Amino acid sequence: MYTKRKILIFGQKEEAEETVILLRQYFEKAKKSFQYTVSDVCDECYKQLVDSDPTLVIVLVNGAMGLECVFQTKKYDSTMTVFWFSDDQNFSMQSHRLECAYFAEKPLTAEKLDKAFFRCKSLGIGI
Repeated sequence: MYTKRKILIFGQKEEAEETVILLRQYFEKAKKSFQYTVSDVCDECYKQLVDSDPTLVIVLVNGAMGLECVFQTKKYDSTMTVFWFSDDQNFSMQSHRLECAYFAEKPLTAEKLDKAFFRCKSLGIGI
């Protein structure tokens, strides 16, 4: 049965728009489709998760607020696939503790996105 990929992106509008462009390029190459929702309101993270019911969450939020987005996502669904991009590499240990599928320092690039999806494939995570 075919399942449409639903991606929830937490981040500021400009970064989220750039991410959507990279996602379109990635999924066009893979000949797959996806839907996305963008939210710049991390305070309502849990509500956004319930409303959109994503298969992948991409967090583009820095520092403690980004950590809170990841925490709320894992609270919603501990098996949720999360990619976290932050301006502070020191949060990589927290991302590992919270079992993010991928963590990298900003800026997000096509190469980093490819690595994130490749990591999912190597872990047996279907997106």
